[in-house]
Amino acid sequence: MRYYFLVFIVCEIVISLYFHNEYKTKLSNMHENTIKMVENTLDTTLNTFELSNDDFHSQHADELSKLIHKANGASEKERDKVREELLKSFMSFYSNRKLHSLEGMHIFDVNGHSLLRFHKRNKHDDPIIDLRPSLQSMLKDFTYKKGLEIGVYKESYRFQYPLFYDGEFVGSYEYNISFKALQKEMEKFSSYHYFAIFKSEDIEEVASLKTLKERYEKINAASENFYIQFSLFHHDSEKEHFDYILTLENIQKSLRSKEIQVIDYSYKGKNFDILVKPILDINKNHIGYMLVFLDADHISELRYEIFADMFLASLLSLMLLVFIIKQIKHKIYTRELINMQQDILLVTDGKKIKDANRSFLKFLGFETLQDFEKEHDCICDFFIQDNGYLQKDNDGVMWTDYILKHPDETHQVQIKDISDDTLRVFELEYEVLKESGYLFIVFKDVTDEMEKVSRLMNKAYHDTLTNIYNRTSFEYHLDQELKRISRTGETFSLIMFDIDHFKHVNDNYGHDVGDSVLIELTHLVSSRIRETDIFARWGGEEFMIISSTNIGMSGVFAEKLRETIQNHEFKHVSSVRCSFGITEHTLHDSKESIVKRCDNALYDAKQTGRNRVSVR
Repeated sequence: MRYYFLVFIVCEIVISLYFHNEYKTKLSNMHENTIKMVENTLDTTLNTFELSNDDFHSQHADELSKLIHKANGASEKERDKVREELLKSFMSFYSNRKLHSLEGMHIFDVNGHSLLRFHKRNKHDDPIIDLRPSLQSMLKDFTYKKGLEIGVYKESYRFQYPLFYDGEFVGSYEYNISFKALQKEMEKFSSYHYFAIFKSEDIEEVASLKTLKERYEKINAASENFYIQFSLFHHDSEKEHFDYILTLENIQKSLRSKEIQVIDYSYKGKNFDILVKPILDINKNHIGYMLVFLDADHISELRYEIFADMFLASLLSLMLLVFIIKQIKHKIYTRELINMQQDILLVTDGKKIKDANRSFLKFLGFETLQDFEKEHDCICDFFIQDNGYLQKDNDGVMWTDYILKHPDETHQVQIKDISDDTLRVFELEYEVLKESGYLFIVFKDVTDEMEKVSRLMNKAYHDTLTNIYNRTSFEYHLDQELKRISRTGETFSLIMFDIDHFKHVNDNYGHDVGDSVLIELTHLVSSRIRETDIFARWGGEEFMIISSTNIGMSGVFAEKLRETIQNHEFKHVSSVRCSFGITEHTLHDSKESIVKRCDNALYDAKQTGRNRVSVR
């Protein structure tokens, strides 16, 4: 009878493992969907502001550039006149946008000094650059900046645009919205509640004492001090809920992490999720966390669903066992039931194998378990040593003891397949048999799945040599850009460049040096392009850049990039020169036509002497 009971235990273990895995998988998928929804809401909200500002920039950048150029180095009287012109031209725009959550519009001269604050018109000519790392960065690379920054009066999301006059940087301007305004906009898209807490040292370093007293409440969580705005709470009960959250151990742990996390918890008899997302400032420094509160009725529904399915599976398993007991009265069935499993199954006391299925013997090349035991005491004799995989001995701990001591880890081993001498990767799932204390272990072969995912990821997106986008990925991004501008009416430029006389490099130094030059060149270019640019290897020594700017600004950028490459000392060759072709999107362009025109521009550069920028 005990053999039949063992069969039932095995079935229950398999069912439990399966549904436990199903629960973890579905819960993980729910959390991933939550993260995507919050990320999409944040991106959509910020993009709403950004698109409006981009439209203003495309229409008025030239006018702003001329006025700022006029103010640079001018007398105070002349600067006052420029301010009057700016107010006359753009105050109506600022007043209108202020009704739509725009909270500040600020213009800076070439030195990073305040030329005009539309939201504080009487305060100007102060060296605000001393308090703004974003402005300091602007004066180094002259590129568009977007992100959160803590200010003297409040933290704001800033959209900073560089301005150029006759190809020279003359200053910049920005729009900003507070987190409170961002919260209000995001809550229009969903029923979630958004909060932000900021590290005390980052707030206190910039904000005035008056601002700290009037705007923020100081809180302590995870043995660290933070600030949160009073105005983010809609009512007192929400504040009570927030205070309760900070006492939870999982929340404390998440506030010490820099990874985005979703945590399940209960409050006053209801299930909730809280998403904890690290906040990075405009210069990618970690300054706090965004906390998003969500109702989580789906957790109870999921648990009920899994429990119901597991109960049904267990009931069916029991019915099957009863039927088998009536039909078959000997222990052969237990063996056959286990042997039906394609995965390797074994029962061990931690030192010696007590039982194993046919897949175990077939994979290792033995007829019986007794044959195996004549030569080996443990399946771990076949484990291949490699970093990241379970070994027979793990820092002095036996492998069976190690998996028991680390139940939350995913344990994998490598074993050589004797049939074709290939390495196979197995993922271990286990359960402790209560009565005997033995371990029931399932070796699940995940080799093909891992190799397939790895091949697809590497092949689909990146060039194998330079690790930048490959041609397939570039064409996808170009399609997306064409679709985007067909909706927005904006423009973009395409830059194609290649290395002059690259064949001489390969002929004179060898292909290994040629590859090294390609890698070093991509690192150099990657460090100069904007985050919004798409950089890809088109083929051989040819490269492509999608730049969301007009042809004038792209021309200036390409010329600077050409000079940077020319002046760079490469590791294996004395110097490298590149030719550039540039074109701008036109109304009736297709993917093929704009690429062809850009290729022709590059051909012009080649025909007219190389190491130059040609425009079509």
